[in-house]
Amino acid sequence: MNQPKYQPMTILAGLVVATLAAIISQPPDLLMLNEQLAVLVIYGVMTAFALNFRVALLNEGELSPAHAVGMIAFLSLPQELFPAALWAIFLGSLGGSSIQVVRRWLRQDTPIYKQQILCQLICTTARVTLSFYIAAQFYILSNQPLPLSTLKATDNPHVLGLFFYGLLYVGSYLSLFVLELHITGYAVQQILRENTGILGVILLLPLPFAILGAPILVQNSQAPMIFIILLSGMMMIIIGLHALSYSHRRLQQQLTELQSLSVVTQVMRANLSLETLLRAIYMQLAKLLNVQNFYVAIYHNEQKLSYAFIIENGKQIDPNTREVDAITRHVA
Repeated sequence: MNQPKYQPMTILAGLVVATLAAIISQPPDLLMLNEQLAVLVIYGVMTAFALNFRVALLNEGELSPAHAVGMIAFLSLPQELFPAALWAIFLGSLGGSSIQVVRRWLRQDTPIYKQQILCQLICTTARVTLSFYIAAQFYILSNQPLPLSTLKATDNPHVLGLFFYGLLYVGSYLSLFVLELHITGYAVQQILRENTGILGVILLLPLPFAILGAPILVQNSQAPMIFIILLSGMMMIIIGLHALSYSHRRLQQQLTELQSLSVVTQVMRANLSLETLLRAIYMQLAKLLNVQNFYVAIYHNEQKLSYAFIIENGKQIDPNTREVDAITRHVA
């Protein structure tokens, strides 16, 4: 994981301000809130559920298809309930991200720091809430029908508006995810390049279900069983994506580890120079752990240590230009 070259706290503060501005600008109607409270609570819980069944990306990173819950909630409710739906999605995302942090802390397999907790809470909540808000505002301002009671291919203006709504929703959701990767120091370009197909599945696969499901919910608003069946179907899609992605990641990691061992073994058998061997070891290690800084120091005797190989920020450095520092001497 790379360290970001800028102060992430400034960006996190901006996300907090933007998220708070969005929800404060949309106070819910208490009367309508009471009438639809059960439905809104379910959508909030579904959002939290989706955030805790994230899809694993190759090597590192995770992304949840929680935007599908927000889409079906928005399209199936009257426009007057948009503020209440926004608050439900916000509270669901905040609760879901909080559960993520607690689960990660309980696992205790990796250290977790205050800044990581803060970043995860803010970034996840902002991504889910702001993407919902941005796309919904576009849909409302373009005078599209709410709730979406019918979906006809011949109704070109509405279909086009729905298309751009989905595009804006997915685009803002992905953009905020990329920003989160930057803040947390991941190699963004590498993650996007290696996971283009997976990201496409996460972002696009649930959309037809959400868009087609909204009119069904509207037309059968008095049939609780239809509501349960549709949401159960969405839960199955989310769980299925989660399970398949983690199985795929484990298989990919095992394959990469075997390939790395094979490459290092071949280099050792080739009887090449020490520098060539160390470079091969670094390249294979970087594939497994995304290591950007790496060095090997050789212990000669009690009085002498020297660098044999140095990588800084992914670039090889001439070891003759560096002296062994105090930390390296202490470890040695």
